Amino acid sequence: MAKYFVSQTLNLNGTKTTASFQMEGDDADVIALCALLEGAYEVKKVDEALSNTAGKDTLVTVSNPVSKITLNGPQNQFSVIRPYSGLIHFKQSASVDDIKASLAACKPFALLPTEKATSINVNNKEFYA
Repeated sequence: MAKYFVSQTLNLNGTKTTASFQMEGDDADVIALCALLEGAYEVKKVDEALSNTAGKDTLVTVSNPVSKITLNGPQNQFSVIRPYSGLIHFKQSASVDDIKASLAACKPFALLPTEKATSINVNNKEFYA
């Protein structure tokens, strides 16, 4: 298990949009989740092979915005994937079930490194302060 920093860049309705978030897991977990992201993304773990920056200037008119993903585990363990600001933009074709399925094998709990999430919640609503 390792810690990853993901930076996403996309052109949403003519506006350059970026979001960054952190997650813990294995390479396969990051690859599965990032395959559903809209636009370009960069993963930092000192392993540049996981990044895809080819779509950073591609015009995106509609995305599937997510503000937070919570992975709940045994013994009150939880892990949260959320951007430092803004939203994570997934491909419009990526459903909540697709996002959950991409994280189903993830083992994100530092205190229980062999345990998978018992439930995954995807918050795809935008909140305004």
